[in-house]
Formats: sequence, C-alpha cells, structure tokens
Amino acid sequence: MIAGIYEKMSQAKSVSGRPKWRQLIDMIRLFFGRGRLHPSEYFDYRLFENAHSDPKIQREFAGYKVSSQVDKQWNSYTSWIITGDKLLFYSALHGFGLPHPEISAVTHPVGRHSGLAPCFSSAELLADFLRSGIGYPFFSKPIFGSFGSGAYKATGYDAGRDEIVLAKDERIPVSEFCRTMLEPTKRRNKSLSGNIIQQALQPHPQIEEMCGSNISGVRVVLLMEGTKPRILAAVWKITTGENYVDNFSEGKFGNMLGNVDVADGTVLRVQRGIGLGMDEDSRHPDTNKNLESFVLPDWPELREICLAAATIAPGLRFQHWDVALTDQGPMLLELNVHGSLDLVQLASRTGIFRYLDESANRGEM
Repeated sequence: MIAGIYEKMSQAKSVSGRPKWRQLIDMIRLFFGRGRLHPSEYFDYRLFENAHSDPKIQREFAGYKVSSQVDKQWNSYTSWIITGDKLLFYSALHGFGLPHPEISAVTHPVGRHSGLAPCFSSAELLADFLRSGIGYPFFSKPIFGSFGSGAYKATGYDAGRDEIVLAKDERIPVSEFCRTMLEPTKRRNKSLSGNIIQQALQPHPQIEEMCGSNISGVRVVLLMEGTKPRILAAVWKITTGENYVDNFSEGKFGNMLGNVDVADGTVLRVQRGIGLGMDEDSRHPDTNKNLESFVLPDWPELREICLAAATIAPGLRFQHWDVALTDQGPMLLELNVHGSLDLVQLASRTGIFRYLDESANRGEM
C-alpha cells in the first residue's frame, strides 16, 4: 500500500509539479479533517493539481468514511425504507402519479402482494409467464439491491431451446432463470428477497444518437431547504459498449460521467476513469459524438418531476435520484440516501461540502 501511494505521488509530481512533501502534508491533513479522505481518494479527485491545491477547496471534499455520516445528518432513518425497498418505492411513485417504468411482474420466494403487477412465488407459473405472458425486452433487478448487482436485461425468448436470451448474446434456460428469480438473496432472509421485472426502457432519440441504445441516466442530487427542495447538482451517467447498466464503478467498465448544468441541462465536462488515469476526451467511444455542450433532452420536465418527487418522503432532506431520459419522457428509477458522493465530486470537480455549506449559509436549513 505504501509503495503504491509513493508511486502515485511520483506520478502526481510529474503531472502537476507539486512536491511529494506537500502532497504528504495534504493527505495527512485531509485524512484527519472534516472529509476524512483516504490517501487513495486524494489521487482519485486529483487534489494534487494546482486548481485544487488550496486547503479550503480540498476540505470541501468528503471521503467514503463520512458518506454515511452525511446521510445520517440530513436524513431520518425512519424514512430510509422507501429507498431500500424498490417495490414499496415504485408503489409510492404510482400512488403519487409520478412517472416510473411499468412493472410487469414481481417474484418472491414466499409471496408478496403487489397492486402494480402479478407476484409469482411458483417457478412453474413464472416459467409459463415468461414463455407466453410477458413482452420482451424486459429488465429485472432485486427488490433489495444496489450498484446493478443481480440485474438482467432479457431481449427475447427462444422457444426451440426454452431459453431466455439476455443482453450481450448470453442465454439462460427458463428453469434456471426462474430459480434465480425466486431463490433467497444471499445474506438476507426470504422476506428481503425477490425481484422486480419491468418494462425495458428505450432511450430518448437524442440520447440514442449520442450514446447508443442503452439507458444513460442522470443522478440528480437535491436538498430540502425548509419545506422546499433545491437541486444541488446533476451527473450524466453515460453508458458505453455493451453495458446495459449505467453505474460508473470508478470507470472500471468503460462508462463515463458528465457534469450537468442544473439550470438548463447543458453538459459542462465529460470524463472517463478517475485519478491519474482520468481522461477528459468528451467524445463517445461508440458513436464518436462530442458530448460536451450537449443539452440533455426534456430537462425542464426532469427538473419539475424531481422537485415534485422530493416531497414524497419529507424525512429525507438529502436525496440522490436516478432518472432515465426515455422516449416516453423522464422516468424515475431509484431514490438513494447512501448515494455515491463520489459521482458528484468526480464529475463536477467540486466537494460536496461546498454544496451543503452554501445551502446552510442561506439560512434555510
């Protein structure tokens, strides 16, 4: 670990000219400071660069160690359930008349009532439904889950081989797929298992032209100032290649990030990768389209929807919404409280505490 940090210090010095002893002082101060940044995060956010060498600017960045503390400070734990339980979340959106993907089915090992779609706890009945009762393509994801883990995109059904055809030309027998949909999630009991099967969304034509046929969603960060929500920041999560999930995951799978002007939806900057491996080439690798200065479609509508949705859980004051820009308009996908603070900080090159402190200084908290 120490050898790896020393190597990064050498690379950072060659890039920025910042002496190693100054980098070391930066890392010590930030590790014990407000944001509790790990040394690796110092390099991830490129805080060695001249533009971020001011200690005041560096202190505005929050590390992963304080991410949960920030959420606990702003959000009531009694309201967290709506963010973790996707079936409850979509039911709430439906009740409030807010746009979300159509739910085709729910699977649950011991059965769970849903007014949005039929619920299957029998593998045989689920298999019959997948063979003849559902429209393709569809997308499935765990009721309790995050970071795209356990998600599938099914593009069709091969009756001759009795297989579900998945994205990336993969296949899975219907019986095995049903078993996966109904088996209890690891490390969780049966009641906290199950999956949602929903309509596969199609991107807005302008998004498809720029990025391809997979959904490239937007992370919208809001803060309740008194009783009124305010949008603090927005990040465009840009899919590339065959990725059908737009999670950035530190750029490991090739997806990109775009910093978005919250006022009008203009993409201000684009990056792939993080830290010393960050690349600010704004061209999409598949379409060769320049993404910088692109204005995301339906932005006024997206803002209106997010501001309306922010009030469904008044105990959550610091919210992270995932929104898909589709051919049917903006669709709400998820609400996070333990949202990835790194997305905003990486895309905007601005520490999250600057956004929070600005709101606090407005005297409306």
